[in-house]
Amino acid sequence: NLLSRGVGTWARERAQRLAAGTEVPLADLLTGQVSVSRTVFHELGGFDHQFTRKGLFGGEDIDFGYRIRKAGLRIVFNPRAVSHQFYDVDPAAFLKRTYEAGRSEQELALKHPERAADLDTGLRFTTRRGRVLTAPLIALPERLFWPLRAVVGWLARRGANGARLQRMFFVARTVERQRGIRSARRATETGRAVVLTYHAVEDLSDDPVLRPYGVAREKLDAQLGLLARCGFTFVDLEAVIDALAGARRLPRRAVLVTFDDAYASVLTGVQTLKLRGASAVVFVVAGQIGKDNEWDRPLGTRCLSLLDSDGLAELASAGLELGSHGMTHRPLTSLPAAELRAELTEPMGAFAKLGLARPRALSYPHGAHDEAVVSAARDAGYSVAFAVAPGAVQRHSPRWALPRLEVLATDSPWRVILKVMACRWPAPVRQRVLSALGADP
Repeated sequence: NLLSRGVGTWARERAQRLAAGTEVPLADLLTGQVSVSRTVFHELGGFDHQFTRKGLFGGEDIDFGYRIRKAGLRIVFNPRAVSHQFYDVDPAAFLKRTYEAGRSEQELALKHPERAADLDTGLRFTTRRGRVLTAPLIALPERLFWPLRAVVGWLARRGANGARLQRMFFVARTVERQRGIRSARRATETGRAVVLTYHAVEDLSDDPVLRPYGVAREKLDAQLGLLARCGFTFVDLEAVIDALAGARRLPRRAVLVTFDDAYASVLTGVQTLKLRGASAVVFVVAGQIGKDNEWDRPLGTRCLSLLDSDGLAELASAGLELGSHGMTHRPLTSLPAAELRAELTEPMGAFAKLGLARPRALSYPHGAHDEAVVSAARDAGYSVAFAVAPGAVQRHSPRWALPRLEVLATDSPWRVILKVMACRWPAPVRQRVLSALGADP
């Protein structure tokens, strides 16, 4: 039937792909086709039975395979080693397994966040029409969705074929995966936080380039004050990291405040932060401590002083967290691999020389990052890394590409509220609304 033909095609194409590759992909580490010594199996702790608790399906084999790889053991594909499996799976049961696969995929991503992107099967609706039409199906409770799964499974089991049934089967399978993802996310959710990013705490209206990035202390106070009056709660970096790990639930309407570049003027905002009960993360350009913003000078900007070691120590003693903004503020995506590693690891030594705590968080200069940069940030030992993009941080967010909203000098307190409220809206709607009200999207 449709399912058996699909499984056969998958098996042939997979064998060809593995034979042509140099490394076995993470998603292909299926233990039904893996041979490993008993000693290694037990040394690595065997299977994590949490994935298959109470008869659930999927996840335990890929988790074990990844732990093999992390242990430094070599995994090879042997095309002459053939395993025979009696695959007696009803099409309707297969669709139900797809639900479990979506659930286990999310749990794998939570256990191994550094490999979340590798665990994505890509089974999703890619068109707006597809997402709109199937969204109600994804939200349906099980008792209302199972008839559709049963009908599609029955047709496939009878041997029905044709493009229409294939589309129906794909829709049912994709909906089941999305339902599994949704269920796992709701079960493991720990709240969400919106992260705001500021730069200088001073009026820079006379600077042709940095004008948008100077928020005077009075305006900072008004913005944070209105957030507090509107029911937002300020949290620190520790709370966000704990929420990402599932160890703590964030309060409703949580907000984390950050400052990029560590301008000397940030010191003038400490009292405002204390008054509003807000902590903050200040991202330091480690190679420019006590110097100025020389990376901006070719653009014709003013010379702005950066915090020196005493200023950074004062921030730390006031309860603010110091993070890394790279070593020289260069866009990380433009650097060769060796320079990229140095740009991210050298701040650790610079902080240690000044007696400062090792930075746990990284802010990408200019927000620039790609897959290589994210991988380097993870390998450098940062717990989290922040970009600049709309969105809110929640447990399933990509840990080394967390979203932040820029707050600019042109933002009134109510515009900041609107930016925060709209950060998770669809991009076209958010941009249209913010632009109509004069806020930068």
